Amino acid sequence: MVFTAGAPSGRYAPERLVRQTDYQGVLDTLAAAQQARFHGRFLYMNSIGIKRRSVSAWLINLLKRDTLVWRRKVEEELRASGVNYTIIRVGFLTNRPGGRYRIRIDQDELPLSPRHKIAREDVAEAFIRALRDPNTSRRTLEIVQAREAGPTKWEEYFARLAPDP
Repeated sequence: MVFTAGAPSGRYAPERLVRQTDYQGVLDTLAAAQQARFHGRFLYMNSIGIKRRSVSAWLINLLKRDTLVWRRKVEEELRASGVNYTIIRVGFLTNRPGGRYRIRIDQDELPLSPRHKIAREDVAEAFIRALRDPNTSRRTLEIVQAREAGPTKWEEYFARLAPDP
């Protein structure tokens, strides 16, 4: 199961909408999965920068009424739920074609910044690969495009991920 929904971007969103979408929407989906006895993996797309202060994070929290705060809280709920999950935090999304740059995959807590970006196509590939790889189970990872071109060594990078505490 893949959850990528979020409050509308690029414009002001009231806190009620942000809370209902970025927090309660995830919890409701998680509860429905548990009620249906879902036994697969719950993949959740989040944003880098939910734990690091930056100008970009401040602006997004201002426009989207604490969206990064709600997203940090939902991560805690997801980890405590007992459901098999993978949390993938992504950089600023671009509409550029994917596959042009190697993807940086790690567990650093990057600041939200325009320099940390990633093509939507590359995010989709990361989700597909993460669903298939047991080394992403119960882990949180961050993905952004690297500065250099070249293939991404998905399995090698996934094998290095440490489980969430």
